[in-house]
Amino acid sequence: MACAASIAAPTITWSSPSPTRSCSRAFAHCYAGHHLPVPLTLVLAVLTFVVARGVRRYHRWARRIAIVLEGLVVLGSTLLLLLPVDAMRGPVPLLINLVLPAAVLAILLSRSARAAYRQPAMP
Repeated sequence: MACAASIAAPTITWSSPSPTRSCSRAFAHCYAGHHLPVPLTLVLAVLTFVVARGVRRYHRWARRIAIVLEGLVVLGSTLLLLLPVDAMRGPVPLLINLVLPAAVLAILLSRSARAAYRQPAMP
């Protein structure tokens, strides 16, 4: 009978299949062609949070930036959907990359949202 201490745990290797795909040890996943440096990704996440907070506090500048960003996302997703490139296809990417940003854009451009942003911003 084998003792439990003699059973070796599987080892995880962090080797990449090609020299163009590099993965950091901090992040176990990477996408070919979508490799951004970690500081740039964190700055983008912080700026997105600042814009979302500004939209929540009814700042007009944040609403304008959010409308532009969501419009660019919808435009880019539509182009990826129509062009014959190796993009992710299926219901989940379609909902996340096209329907959800279009819904946020529709909410930001609605009549009630425009009326709410006409009032002065909350401190």
